[in-house]
Amino acid sequence: LPAVLISPDADPDDGGTGPGPGRRGTADPRTGLLNGVGVLTLRSPEQVAQQVFDQLPAKLGTQFDRAEVERLLKDQPGAFTAPRGARFVGREKSGVGHELIVEAVPYHRWERFSDVGGATVRVDTMRRGQSGYGGGRSVGTGRRIALAIGMGPPLNWMLKIGVSLGWTRKTDYTQGTQAYHQSEYRSVDGSHLHLDDVHYRVRVERVTEAPKPPGPAAPTPGTPPATAPRWQRTEVHSAEFALRDGLSWRLPDELTVPFKGPERAPRTLTFPDGAEPRITDTTALHLTDPPEDVALAISGARPGSSAHRTLVSYVRPGRLLGLFGRFSGPVSGPELTRGAGQHPLGHLVVERSVPHRATLVTESVTAEVRDLTQTTYQNQRAHTRDTRLGVQVTAGPNSTVIGPETDVRIQGGPMVRADLSAGRGHNLGTDAARKVTGRVRNHPVALYRVERTLMVRGAGEPASAARPVRVVSLDWISTQDARRLAGWDSRTPGATGPNADAEPPVPWYLTREDPVHLGGQVRAEGFVPDRRP
Repeated sequence: LPAVLISPDADPDDGGTGPGPGRRGTADPRTGLLNGVGVLTLRSPEQVAQQVFDQLPAKLGTQFDRAEVERLLKDQPGAFTAPRGARFVGREKSGVGHELIVEAVPYHRWERFSDVGGATVRVDTMRRGQSGYGGGRSVGTGRRIALAIGMGPPLNWMLKIGVSLGWTRKTDYTQGTQAYHQSEYRSVDGSHLHLDDVHYRVRVERVTEAPKPPGPAAPTPGTPPATAPRWQRTEVHSAEFALRDGLSWRLPDELTVPFKGPERAPRTLTFPDGAEPRITDTTALHLTDPPEDVALAISGARPGSSAHRTLVSYVRPGRLLGLFGRFSGPVSGPELTRGAGQHPLGHLVVERSVPHRATLVTESVTAEVRDLTQTTYQNQRAHTRDTRLGVQVTAGPNSTVIGPETDVRIQGGPMVRADLSAGRGHNLGTDAARKVTGRVRNHPVALYRVERTLMVRGAGEPASAARPVRVVSLDWISTQDARRLAGWDSRTPGATGPNADAEPPVPWYLTREDPVHLGGQVRAEGFVPDRRP
């Protein structure tokens, strides 16, 4: 299999062909498979879950949900073959939790199978991601006039009657943005099934909070934000077992069969500031850095809490891959709470995804890529007017406390109150949607290994406080876009090439006196600001 699939962390420039020592001479014992590409299956998930829990001590086994482990083995097998494996959170007591880590490590003795009767099985993938963010504000004014009359002797029972009249005016503003993204990859060529043995590593770590160091609690100016929680981990259980033919992986032939056509795409490219491919499909994701450590450090969650469990589930590679198309802008995570009182802890925000370097994996002239983006902008206003008339009757003994300057009358007893309210309200709002669809068909496309950085921060923090998380993705990009980003197209202004300052000729229908339109040739997302002096 290609080295990028079985060793995503390896540097493509070191000449390596698979897991093992790189150019620095050090081997990573936790090499995982690239998550998302093809169809990955962990066979016999019921037996695997049974074996995992049979080896656990009885006290630890009750803290974890066996049904959740079995469901994840079926629905998200890539979480187990990814680096650091799949994590499950259990709670021992307040402030003390346990993490169950299950890793599925292949032996890399892959056996390739063809379909029965020479049939062709195509692998098509489609991923959807939706995110939304917004805010609201309420502005209101109210006035109230009250009058009270007391009847009765001052030191005996007294009847007090009060009348009040009030007006309320209130306006609510709500603004929000919802973004929907869908990417598709279709392969015309067939696919093959690959089978391998798998080795399972199971361990349980006891997680507690580390003692606070002596010194000031608040960080000093200039101190970088924490990238991991201040927790102590102690291994309390470990086990291993193997399963013969326990891992199957169906991969499209574009990835396993060398490309025989002419090489049109650049082997390496860097992304200029503000420039990205017009149409792309992120087909796989590999987490180089552990995102759960950064997420837990930002949230301030305690070991074994519901926030700890929610964050570990949210940052799994399969879930992040579905949202990856929306990482061009802020994407909010789940709401976090603490304790039985549901004390809010805020939420996680992925500020943006920053691409750095791309390395060519393969090319194809038969693959089809589709990219759909829809953004909906909402602006709502609600106006409410209310008039209220109230009558209040109080009966009971009273007494007067004589003070140096002011006397205070105290009364206690039952009170009856009736209010009559009448009001009206109306809502005003506008929704605007923008939908952009791109399609690459019958055109050369290239698959690139892209090194990226996800900038993660907490809700309410500035963008400058975002913490970096390194990831690696596999992106299908049209060859034309790749050449443009690499500077091979000399007609691209500001790009490095044979004639970097050359500008494309003006079409005949765009005259200087009457520039009607640009037509349907280009998309606005392809333009970047002109920073030339």
